[in-house]
Amino acid sequence: MILTVSFLLLIILAFSLYFELVSENSGQYFPFFSLASSYYLIFYGIFPYYAASNVPHLPYDGNVGIKAALFTVVFVGFQFAGYFLAARSCKFEAGPAVSIATAALKLLSWSLMGTYFIIHFALQKYQIPSLPQLEKPFWYFAFSTLVYLLLQRQLTLLPVVVLAVAMISKLSINLVDGLLTPIIFDLLIVLSAALYLKSYRSVLVLVLVCLSLFGSYGYLKHFSRVVIKGELSNLYDFRPDLSLRSLKASIDSMARRSSHLLLIDHVIERTPSMVPFDQRNPLIDAMINHVPRVIWPSKPRETLGNSFGKRYGILNAKDMTTSWNLPWTVDFYITFGPALSVITIFIIGGVFGLGVRWLATRKDQPFWFGIYSAIVLPLFYQESNFSVMTGSVFSVLILLLVAYRVAKLIVPATRPVTV
Repeated sequence: MILTVSFLLLIILAFSLYFELVSENSGQYFPFFSLASSYYLIFYGIFPYYAASNVPHLPYDGNVGIKAALFTVVFVGFQFAGYFLAARSCKFEAGPAVSIATAALKLLSWSLMGTYFIIHFALQKYQIPSLPQLEKPFWYFAFSTLVYLLLQRQLTLLPVVVLAVAMISKLSINLVDGLLTPIIFDLLIVLSAALYLKSYRSVLVLVLVCLSLFGSYGYLKHFSRVVIKGELSNLYDFRPDLSLRSLKASIDSMARRSSHLLLIDHVIERTPSMVPFDQRNPLIDAMINHVPRVIWPSKPRETLGNSFGKRYGILNAKDMTTSWNLPWTVDFYITFGPALSVITIFIIGGVFGLGVRWLATRKDQPFWFGIYSAIVLPLFYQESNFSVMTGSVFSVLILLLVAYRVAKLIVPATRPVTV
């Protein structure tokens, strides 16, 4: 059954790649759903197939029933259908490929990149409301716009050197924190820019680097927890050497938490016969999350990952710290049920289609690619519950638009360059 799901997800990926990168209208889209369908193929196809056969300590059954398989394929298929229909039917006219390398954009990008580091180190010592929601978007915007300008050869040597130093510093932070996902995200931003600008010589190298990082999970966690923090690694059968056994243990650890087809099967089997549907609404929760904690200090904190894990027997009942991710398939199923989940994700896919098409056809491409990278691109990785991932998108969008407007008032624009 897992192989069948993998094959169908591979077909959706093929359609996504053709639609966004090969078809006659390919220049009018950033490669959003190509990344989303790749995510589903890996986390709902490849990882589950590997985990079911090779990971000995799964927290749930390694078998997949027809209900979970059908729901997953329909969920992804309807999301792509909504994306495809909305993107094809909207009337946004693609303007000429104009890159406006304004001094204002550079000022904003460098300022936000510096602000990212300030926020990161400030949060190490102080609990400042609302700042955590700005840390990643600020980096993604600044990094993506500067990478875009770099690929367009609109950065001189000194800015390139500063960007390289910033990238190494950011990588060091991620290594110390033991975080693999932000490293891959940075690579995917470069990959997205290279695909959109048709810089294909960079694409193959970036894809190979991203794939190779999947085997680094255990080593990264060991370095962060044991070497830096002096804690236990908590990785099953992992040793910090370059043996095949350690590499397998590293991949096993990642596959154990990332085999979402096995997770959705576990959830469907128990909902609602053993565990009742959740009474919350992910869409309403996402709107509530837009209220800054500065304005609403007592706003409830998201602890769904821990409570979900205990409700479904994945985590120990006494575990008060571990969080188990709720990917969108699970989040929607336990709140909306199967039918409403599919309808909802179809509409959300349509919103993605409209947004990506509109952003990709703006003339001020470096800026709007930055908006795309900061707000839309992270949503391809539908790994956590919907409200956590989308609970600040409009706030960040407004903030970036206002900041860009202010930057334009400070410094004049340069002459547009047609590319």
